[in-house]
Amino acid sequence: MELPKAIESEQAILGAMIAYQSVTVEVVDKLKSEYFYNTKHIKIYREIVSLFNDGLLVDIKTLAQSLNDKGLLEVVGGVSYLINLYEGATFAENIKYHCEVIADKWSKRNIIHISRDLINKAYDSKITSKDIISDGVGEFYKMSSDNGKMYTMAECLDSALVEIEARYNNKGDIIGKTTGFASFDKAIGGLQKGNLFVIAGRPSMGKTALALNIAAKAAEKSRVAIFSFEMSKQELSDRLLSDEGCIKLGKIKSGNLSSGEFEKISNVAARLSERYAIVYDGRSLNTSEIKAKCIKAKLQDGLDIVVIDYLQLINGDSKSNGNRVYEISKISRELKSMARELEINIIALSQLSRATEARENKRPVLSDLRDSGAIEQDADIIALLYRDEYYKRDSTEKGICEVIIGKNRNGKTGVFKLNWIPEIQRFIDI
Repeated sequence: MELPKAIESEQAILGAMIAYQSVTVEVVDKLKSEYFYNTKHIKIYREIVSLFNDGLLVDIKTLAQSLNDKGLLEVVGGVSYLINLYEGATFAENIKYHCEVIADKWSKRNIIHISRDLINKAYDSKITSKDIISDGVGEFYKMSSDNGKMYTMAECLDSALVEIEARYNNKGDIIGKTTGFASFDKAIGGLQKGNLFVIAGRPSMGKTALALNIAAKAAEKSRVAIFSFEMSKQELSDRLLSDEGCIKLGKIKSGNLSSGEFEKISNVAARLSERYAIVYDGRSLNTSEIKAKCIKAKLQDGLDIVVIDYLQLINGDSKSNGNRVYEISKISRELKSMARELEINIIALSQLSRATEARENKRPVLSDLRDSGAIEQDADIIALLYRDEYYKRDSTEKGICEVIIGKNRNGKTGVFKLNWIPEIQRFIDI
């Protein structure tokens, strides 16, 4: 069975590019050389684009000369074939149609190639089915996603005005998804799609609790995915039920509950089940595997917010040779790219280095981010958590957590405070 192809459309397009200099701009914006099936056409297309990029006139004479200089003229069929293309040129108004046909045939060929590769991998005993599925989802989504486009200034401004109008109508309210905390929303403007939001802190500062508080609130109106590489789904569920039910986590863990408390937990569980949140509970993943699962969730039910607990537990690149700084830099960059590509907000928890412990002032700073300065560069927002009572028994700030906005790409940095109730793993606006 022959592979899908559109030879006549390829000829029509190449002929038009030789006959009408003006159509080249439109074609180059829509087609890549690999979209063509015929190898002769690939060579001719690349040569036309090369001449065009050099600012030279493209006609039969200049194209033939350029191909001849590279020893390709006879390979593509000689001057007679270029003349045939010219004479069969499509009209300018048909360019879009032929480009779409060529791109569609390329997509179908690509689907066949990807499918064959997946079949071959399925026969390989060293590759797991999960890895094959992950590869397939990623490859097919890459095909279907927009690789980016150029916008006119008018288009940029029209889009900006829509956003500004929404802000104007909201009279200062947030445009993004709410964090569930008024002070947080005011500080960062809510959870914006395309953003990488890092919550960092030393152990026992409440990173996971804060992220779960935000996720539980967001899930009322948004679709949330939680990747927990440190806690099981049981541990996460215990924390959510403790927070939402206002029942001490210790009692839930021990089972030392009254009949009334058990009934309350059952009711809370039923209420939480109505919210949209999916939880990954399993081995650590790499960023490609996380992306594949996010793509699957987005295509099935939609996806708005992803929580990752925590960044340093994401599997690194096998090519890094154990260079953790390189690994974390790559992970950080890929998470930011994922947020933009999938148009979601990613909340990634991060550890801080022990440098804070050596200082008299234990409040964290951006340079304390563990393993890589790339996190500071890639993140749109970085919130650093600090609880004074953890370090000072006589602290006057008992039950208080400072949230230090160390970076805010599109807003102000600063500090605000939340009440912290460890017994039920809950933060509350002051």
